[in-house]
Formats: sequence, structure tokens, C-alpha cells
Amino acid sequence: MKRALLLFVYALGLAGAAGADPVSFERSVVRVIVHHQRYSPYRPWEKTAPGVGHGYGVAIGASAVITTEDLVRSFTMVELQRSKSGKKTPAAVEQVDYQGDMALLRLGEPDAAQRCAPLELAADVGKDDAVQIVQFDETDDIQCGGGQIVKVSVERLPGPGRSSLTFSVLTDLNVHGRGAAVVADGRLVGLVVRYDKSTRMAQVLPYPVLRHFLDDVADPPYRGFALAGFAWSALVDPVKRTFLRAPAEAGGVEIVATLPDTGAESVLRPGDVIVEWDGHAIDDMGYYADAAFGRLLVPHLIKGEHYPGDVVPVRVYRDGMATNVEVRLTSRPDDASLIPDNVACARADYLVEGGLVIRELSADHIGEYGDNWRLRFPRLGFLYDTRAERPEQPGDRIVLLSHVLPDPINIGYQHLREGIITHVNGEAIRHIGDVFRIVDRDDGVERVRIEGLDVELVLDKRDLPAANRSVSETYSIPELRYRNRTDTEASEAEPGP
Repeated sequence: MKRALLLFVYALGLAGAAGADPVSFERSVVRVIVHHQRYSPYRPWEKTAPGVGHGYGVAIGASAVITTEDLVRSFTMVELQRSKSGKKTPAAVEQVDYQGDMALLRLGEPDAAQRCAPLELAADVGKDDAVQIVQFDETDDIQCGGGQIVKVSVERLPGPGRSSLTFSVLTDLNVHGRGAAVVADGRLVGLVVRYDKSTRMAQVLPYPVLRHFLDDVADPPYRGFALAGFAWSALVDPVKRTFLRAPAEAGGVEIVATLPDTGAESVLRPGDVIVEWDGHAIDDMGYYADAAFGRLLVPHLIKGEHYPGDVVPVRVYRDGMATNVEVRLTSRPDDASLIPDNVACARADYLVEGGLVIRELSADHIGEYGDNWRLRFPRLGFLYDTRAERPEQPGDRIVLLSHVLPDPINIGYQHLREGIITHVNGEAIRHIGDVFRIVDRDDGVERVRIEGLDVELVLDKRDLPAANRSVSETYSIPELRYRNRTDTEASEAEPGP
């Protein structure tokens, strides 16, 4: 099997090389150089060391380049470089969408020599079609490799992005940068967002998704990708289907939860069975028949076919009866989540009291522990996987005892990491705004209750002022507390429209 795969990839390489015309891409595919720096997720009072990232972008206008959002995240400066040229041209980040993993870059006012040669977006390219992947080689010359689209599906994007229509491309090229161009017949098929060297498979953000983003940018204000606001599961178990009183021949999937303040929350209920969405029949595994790409999961009907504000007709079985409802689609900003991803890499709100480092849980913070953080902190992993976007009330967050900076006042607590704080000074908390309010009221933290611990952490209030001075000096912390959101914003935070 492995030998057959290698022979297939080799055959792709011959076909790709024969059809490649590197010169035609010299003004269309550019290297994107991103200088970045952010506040440390683990020590939020200090910044990380500056870094530089590299990837690719594709010209879609004389001064406009599209690339991936995760490449330009936390940027301080972005530059573009053409093939066979050492010159770097500054570019502005005009629009980003972290949920779709796309960013639009803009050159200032390029002269004739600097203008890009835009690529048109492809059409009618799909499964089994041959493509080329374009990037730079080690000499910064254009390098083309052959490939074939072997799968069209709705998949989870890398990082915090939601699911999206993607192409899986088997290629003979060792892809070494996000945003590498996938082309066919001189047109842009998509951008590489992930590459697996062991399988030689590239996950590609395809042209329908790119077009959706660019059309939205061209018609301001930018609305982003649509969200219905429900979680669903396949309904293949006949016993469960009988319990929900949904006929087997109707197909459909079960609604297991809805998000607060979304269109789904107002008209759908857990236990409803969606059998038709926007005129498309949904089967018991969540698939529908897409006119362009065949069998796809229902999220593409929501995210790929509509914008926030659209109203979609939906047919459900509820209590054994077929019912027609209308769902107004929304957008959902990161800040409305129970566990934000912090895609803006903003400085976290925090409090250091008696060496206890208190902050809210976010994906960038826990991600500092590496790919195996779920094994180290299974409770946090469970919450992130099941409830990250579903606060019980708007504004709810998970407050953590991130870690403990050793000091005589906290002897015995130094080993604690990433514990969920439920009470401060005997009062239940919903977000870090509650912690600040309690600390200001009581002149400090005296007791902290951690989920799963049988005892409270206790600090001697008489020793707190001296301990805080010592911690500040010993660990070079210029501010022992940082508050960006106001208490009102925290308690009344609402999702986007």
C-alpha cells in the first residue's frame, strides 16, 4: 500500500511539473513575512520575545493579497517579498477573520513595478481534479508541485477556527508554509492551511470560502461567517429516534444544545430533529446533497451559503409533529465565549495576590503547555471541548488559579496549577470582575476555594501588603493587577448581533 501511494505521488509530480509555468506566478505568489510579539499567556504582565514568521499570500488585486489569519496573528509589522527579490514591501492588514482563517493584506500605493498580477478565483474544480501547489524554493525562486484533490469535506480548521469546507490535496511537494497557493489552469483554487509530511496531504481552504470572504470585504461593514447557534449529533440509533418520535424515513439530526442569544435559542429546543435546512434534506448523519461538491455536512449550508442576519427556513420534528420554523443567523465574537480563544492575543486581565496568579481561562493560555495539555488538565480539556462557546449566562468565564509564585505567605500551595476557582472570600464568582470587586471590598484575598479540593486556600490578611511587595520585587512584576474590561462589561457581556 505504501509503495502504491509513493508511485501515485510520483505520477502526480510528473504531471504537475509538465504543466507548471513558474514564471507566470512570479508576480502573483508572494512570501509573507510577519514580525510578531504578544503578551505572555502564562506571565501576562510581560511580553514574549519578538519573533518572525513566514508563509505565503496570493495577489487577488494590484495591491491586495489574501493569506491565512493565523499567519498574521499578533503582528507588529507585515512585509511582502516577491520571488527572486530581496526587497521587502510593507503591507497593512486590512481585514482578518479568525473563524475562517483568512486575512486580506493591502499595499500602500504601489508603483507600476510593485503592482501584483492578480489571480482569478477558480470555478468548477472539485474532487479528483489535478492542481498545482506554488511556493518558493530555497533560492526564493517559484517552485511548483503536482497534486490531486482527493477529498471535499467539512473539517475543523487548525487552531481556534470553526469547521469549514476544505479540500484535501495529495501532493508530491513538501509544502513548507501556510498560505501556499493551490492553482489550476492559472486560477486560484485555494490556500494551504495545514500540511502533513507523513501522508503528503495538504488541507486547503478552497475558492468558495475565499470568495465568501472577499465578497464580504467588498461590501462593508464586514459581517463575517454566519452562525446558527446550535450543537447537533447524528441520529442513527433507532431507539433514540423512537424516543424522539421522529420517523426513520425522515432522516435528520438531533439538537443537543443551543447557544445563548442566538437565532437557534429562540426557536429550536434540545430534542428537536432537524430534517430539512434551507430546502435541503438532512440525513441521519448530518449530510445533505450539495449541488457543486456532493455529500457535505450541514455546517456548510450555514457558514458557506449565508451571512449573519439572513433568515433560514428549517423543518423539524418536535414531539412527533413536523414543524416549520425560521432561524435568524448571527455572528459570535470570541469575547462571548465561556472560554475565549483570545485570537487578538490581547493582554489578559489578571490579579497577583499573595503570590496567587489569578486569571480567566483562554485557549492561548492553556495552549502554552503544548499539544498534550488535555492530558495534564483533563477537566479543562473537557470544558473546552464541550462548553467553550456555551456560557450559562452572558459574561460567564472560568477563573483559574493559574500558578503560584513561591513566597512565605503561600507555603504549601506552590505545586498548584490551573485550578478552577469557584469562591473568593466565601462568595461565588462568575468571572474575574467578581474577583476584583471582592478584593476591593475586602482589602485583599483571604480565602480561595478550588474545584475538587476539600479545603480552601487561606492567606493571612495581615501579611498580604508585605507579601505583595516582596512578590512584586522578587518576580519583577510592575503591576500586580491589570483590568481591561470593566465590571459592567464583564457582567453584561453579550454576543454579537
